[in-house]
Amino acid sequence: MGSLNTAIIGGGVAGLGLARGLAHRGIPVTLFERSEAYGERGFGFILLANGWLALRGLGIEFDPRELGQSLDRAVIRAIDGSVLKDEALDGAVAVSRFDLLSSIMHGLPSGVVELGRDFMGFQWDGQRAVAARFDDGSTFEASAYVGSDGVRSRCRECVAPSHAWQAGRVKEIVSSVSAPAVAAELGTTFRKVMHPGGGLAVGLVPAGRGRVIWFVQFDAQRFQPPALGQAMDFIREHLAGFPADVQAVIEATDPATPHVWHTVDMDPPPSMVRGNVALIGDAAHPLLPFTSQGANSALEDAVLLADLIARCRSQGDVALAMRSFNAVRHPLMVQYVEGGRAIARRFVEPIDGAVPLPLLT
Repeated sequence: MGSLNTAIIGGGVAGLGLARGLAHRGIPVTLFERSEAYGERGFGFILLANGWLALRGLGIEFDPRELGQSLDRAVIRAIDGSVLKDEALDGAVAVSRFDLLSSIMHGLPSGVVELGRDFMGFQWDGQRAVAARFDDGSTFEASAYVGSDGVRSRCRECVAPSHAWQAGRVKEIVSSVSAPAVAAELGTTFRKVMHPGGGLAVGLVPAGRGRVIWFVQFDAQRFQPPALGQAMDFIREHLAGFPADVQAVIEATDPATPHVWHTVDMDPPPSMVRGNVALIGDAAHPLLPFTSQGANSALEDAVLLADLIARCRSQGDVALAMRSFNAVRHPLMVQYVEGGRAIARRFVEPIDGAVPLPLLT
């Protein structure tokens, strides 16, 4: 690619993964992250086989099982303990977000990541971005730009300014807790407990080292989402009839830690690229719960785009690479979004034998 360079906006799993992939291929890259420091934000992911494969494609050789907990089964139970669904998982690993991001970042050359850089927009020459602008008045010129700045992406506002999204009907409360007894009892099983009336479930995910990531999924049309700081009040009110393992993780949880995830229901924009700018991960296609493809699809975005950018020899090649990326990934992301919506519709219905049960998160 010669002197051509890439700027990445946003340092989550998509952005860091792409930075590793480009650096592995010898491509000059700079990543701009708004946060002043990487901390233990978020809770965790379930890496599936496609996520593992993408990590390898990015030149990331660590074994995810060394970071978290292998999962070989997923079981759905009713609150009375009866088993509603029991399926084997192939190559799934529960890993904390902090551990995964730290391991990806560890292999990056010094100076690739710039923290405390708040992206404001692009300077354009027609359909080509010529510089990224930041809140301190500085700019950065690159040959290719990639927006990986999350669900409420400023990069997406630049690529598809009129593209709209709406709040998802199914929301989540997520937390993580040290609960060695529950983690040991779960072993290598992801467990989900469903309310028979539908629209309310709790997931328990062993995450290694005695920790359990837990989440509550609920139908926001039936259950009023909790106000800021009142997640535990919501949980205690609505989960009082859930089994002992659920109660154990709730009681062991610091009330300040649960996070209410206000999910977004959004089609991918008509195009995930504009000229020499591409969107990846949640910036391009935020997914509803149940697909378990958020982090995995973001890593797949990164490996494909890294391959395409690495082949570029001129500025014209960059625009072609972006269009090729969109042609491959956009149709698949539309399928993922529609799949998540279909499962969400089933989730809010009462449990009966005619309703296929959603399995993962």
